Amino acid sequence: MSLLHIVAFIVGILLFVLGAVTILMRRKYPMPTDYKMLFVMGILWIPFGLMLGAYAFSGIGAALMLIGLARKKDWKQQSELWAHMSKGQKMFRVFAIVISVLLAASIAVLLVLGIKK
Repeated sequence: MSLLHIVAFIVGILLFVLGAVTILMRRKYPMPTDYKMLFVMGILWIPFGLMLGAYAFSGIGAALMLIGLARKKDWKQQSELWAHMSKGQKMFRVFAIVISVLLAASIAVLLVLGIKK
């Protein structure tokens, strides 16, 4: 097994665990879905998938964008201020940021390891 396979396996396990923790946190601290953010994420995923040649990311981005547009009437007018958030909302936002940074770092590592071949 090569180093790239081991890193990919570890990243997969990490993402699975983080996904399970996210589901448990959402059950304990329910929050309404922010459809505007789904739209923005979709816009970001489409070029990401095209640049990497991973067209599944572009498809997911298009789906997120369409879901966000379909629920445009539910978009929040303004983002909530940090001071007005509950403890659960703050924890979830910090957790989401940590997941995003870990995912970006793992993708960067995989790209660097793949380029060196």
